[in-house]
Amino acid sequence: MINGVNLNDPAQNQITFQPSINTVSEFKVDNSTFSAEYGRNSGAIVNIATRSGANDFHGEAFEFFRDDALDSRNAFNQPSRRRSRRSSRNQFGANLGGPIVKNRTFFFGTYEGLRQRQGIDINSGVLRDDQRAAVTDPVSRNLLPLIPTANAIGASGEGRFLGVGHGAGRTSTSGPATSATT
Repeated sequence: MINGVNLNDPAQNQITFQPSINTVSEFKVDNSTFSAEYGRNSGAIVNIATRSGANDFHGEAFEFFRDDALDSRNAFNQPSRRRSRRSSRNQFGANLGGPIVKNRTFFFGTYEGLRQRQGIDINSGVLRDDQRAAVTDPVSRNLLPLIPTANAIGASGEGRFLGVGHGAGRTSTSGPATSATT
């Protein structure tokens, strides 16, 4: 629950929104003897209270960076192949809070983004050239161009395809903009 609002999706049984860590002012985990307001749950309840602004402007910015320079070789990447580009991850964000009307109304907003690039080693069994030539079924023959050709031979003489696939991911979350009036 965030600020008393349930964040569980009853159809999917998962959290619908995950706040930025900078948004959290306090949290409390209740794991037994719930009051009636939590009657629908068993196990534990996590209550999160978000931050709000104050009479002065306060904010922060951050970035966590991870690069593949210190990663080791993937166990499935054969030593004869060069080490693939493994991963790069940038997680960054900022928040700002302050007054709208001094001593009366405040605001707080936050943003968090994630950029991740990951290299994936491919080491898969495929048909050798002599096995490809032995295919006689016309439907299978039409599908052969969709299967990569072997560029390595395995320990048992089987055809192997070794390569690298690159994936990229991008997510962004914005925290709640809260205001309080006293």
